[in-house]
Amino acid sequence: MLYCHICEESNKFLQEEVNAERSALGLRVGGDPMFNEKADKWMEFINAKQMEGRLKNDLLIQKYGKDFTKTHPEHWQKFACESKDQEREINDEFLKDVQATFDDGASQCCYYACDKPDADKLFRCAGCGIAKYCSKAHQKSDWGWEHKGECTSQVPQFIRDEIEEDRNRNLAGNYDVIDRR
Repeated sequence: MLYCHICEESNKFLQEEVNAERSALGLRVGGDPMFNEKADKWMEFINAKQMEGRLKNDLLIQKYGKDFTKTHPEHWQKFACESKDQEREINDEFLKDVQATFDDGASQCCYYACDKPDADKLFRCAGCGIAKYCSKAHQKSDWGWEHKGECTSQVPQFIRDEIEEDRNRNLAGNYDVIDRR
């Protein structure tokens, strides 16, 4: 995904820049087309839900004043609980959609120069388990070209543990510990 609904930040321009550079070099663009299509769909859906939340917040401000969180905490608590429940439902639906996309055959060799990226059998990186390759040769080539800098096996264990804790907390719907620097 190129849009983070938690950080409310879009990085789609980076993907477009990378794809343009890869096209100029005569390489295939990145990403599985099935996921790219779904990313756009989810971004529109999340943007609509965020707008809906902002409108509800604005209505509460109009009705009870800008300090309604202090003067009418029961309305704020109800709004906050509904927002958390909605976000949890969205995450559950999103994870089901991602799994369905994998079940429908979305996969792609991560090596940038692969001419058969949708191979039937893909090998996973032993370090991160995320990157997949159609052959050991492509895995080895990609390690030197790109994946070495991305692979979580290159990240210290304590940082991987923190990332995993954050991921599990977010999947459980707890977004109280978000560092929005």
